[in-house]
Amino acid sequence: MIGCRSSSDQSGHPCKSIRTDRGGEFLGGDLTAWLKKQGIEHQLTTSYTPQSNGVAERANRTILETARALLIESGLGNSMWPHAVRHATVARNRVLTKVADDMWVPLERWLGKKPPVDMLRVFGCMAVAHVPKPYRTKLGASALWCVHLGLAAESKGWLLWEPSKNVLFDSRDVKFVENIMYGKWEKQPEARVTQQLEEITMHFDLSEPEDSEVTAPTASGTDEGSNEDIAADAEVKDPEQQQQEASKTPSLPKRRKQIGGGQRIG
Repeated sequence: MIGCRSSSDQSGHPCKSIRTDRGGEFLGGDLTAWLKKQGIEHQLTTSYTPQSNGVAERANRTILETARALLIESGLGNSMWPHAVRHATVARNRVLTKVADDMWVPLERWLGKKPPVDMLRVFGCMAVAHVPKPYRTKLGASALWCVHLGLAAESKGWLLWEPSKNVLFDSRDVKFVENIMYGKWEKQPEARVTQQLEEITMHFDLSEPEDSEVTAPTASGTDEGSNEDIAADAEVKDPEQQQQEASKTPSLPKRRKQIGGGQRIG
């Protein structure tokens, strides 16, 4: 009922009919009464013939297989299947889908514009969420290790799970470690994974460019002759010796004569 009403409000087109199987949840009760009140036709498929509603059945199979793959890859248990199904649905609505002989993005067709995909992250990866000041002590940790479970349903952020306390919460201030899944995190000690992350950070943040490296001479690779030349060049000459060298008359080239003032002309 909620889905039918929200789709009508968002699209501007009223819902005229709904097709379901003959499951007990769709027959009788409040649903039938509400559909009659809204003037919506309720179409039923033939018993034990899912091909009568082939589009919906194939979509359900695709979403279920995607959710199964997400749970296996992430190492999360089957108890997280609702979040895996929702993440699979969100991703499927944002990728190209073949309809007849055409290809289009479902959510783009529905909204009339390209949907954003920059907030999609790897399902089941580890993440570090910022802990707001009201939820921590003065000396408490300002970040918390958690698991990413997809986009939040009621806020513009991500749904996260803290395994130690088995708590779900939404957050927007999150740093993702998409190459480490929950299954790998659970099998390895936390200190070992943290050490790997620190090594990666040190490697990328503190490494200097190759052209800035300066190699200092070592005792084994020092040439005595070169050291003597350097010492001779660096020797400070006596002032009198410098004056005598400056007063010496330079030798003239051939066919040149000296004139007054010590200047040369050619």
